[in-house]
Amino acid sequence: METKGYFRRKILKLLTLTAMMVFLCGISVSAASKTVSMQKEAGTFTYVGQCESGTTVYHKFKLTKPSFVRVTGAESLNGSLFGIHVTLCNKKKKALDESKYVKMNDSADSSTFAEYALAKGTYYIKVSKVARYGLAVVAATKADDIKITDKGGKSKSKAATVKTKKKVCGIIATGESTSKADWYKFKVTKSKTLTFKLYAEGTAKVNFTLYGPSYKNGINMADLKNNDASLKTIKKYSWGGNAGNLKVAPGTYYIRVKRSSGSKKTTSAAYYVYWK
Repeated sequence: METKGYFRRKILKLLTLTAMMVFLCGISVSAASKTVSMQKEAGTFTYVGQCESGTTVYHKFKLTKPSFVRVTGAESLNGSLFGIHVTLCNKKKKALDESKYVKMNDSADSSTFAEYALAKGTYYIKVSKVARYGLAVVAATKADDIKITDKGGKSKSKAATVKTKKKVCGIIATGESTSKADWYKFKVTKSKTLTFKLYAEGTAKVNFTLYGPSYKNGINMADLKNNDASLKTIKKYSWGGNAGNLKVAPGTYYIRVKRSSGSKKTTSAAYYVYWK
């Protein structure tokens, strides 16, 4: 996924700047609850401030496109940086996930963060009971150089067409119902063997199931999960059986993409499907 280089570059750029601002700057926040807008620059949202004890701050940011988001930050105490807890909230400031511990360190590889696949819209990051701190939200709009979309059909009858030899990238967004699925379709004009490539990154395990004349009850192609939040090499996946190949008869086929059984709606992922 693009995150291997994209997030590394963004985080490295933020590290020195944010650490310096945490040490040198402070915005006095006296209310028990405060809403602030994060500064945006090239897909990165940042905020640096100071809270009084017990204060809760909601940090507003707006995504204009579906994105794969990573959140990190740090608190400055006695000349050292410490991790903080963050909570992702929707536009009504309702929590979409439980609190996550993040920490921006002096290197990208050792930083920890929370990650989410999100539809376009307005969101807040909730932070409580911290002193001087810096917060960063880094949003990627591509996966493996493929534009992230949210165009999968909401039902089999409304399935979106995916052309041969063309990767289609989508998201399973944080907070969506666990029963929600994205549907795609394609036509095969003669009997042949198809090759599939499937990919998923995020906190959700993602199920890919193929339906069609040869698999009327559906065949489970894969359940994929990559929850590696270390900025190290991102693994790519393909369907394991017969090197990713399936024999099919002529007809219309459907790919259903959804959370695997047992996954919570707080989990999310970016994914892509490909066939030839």
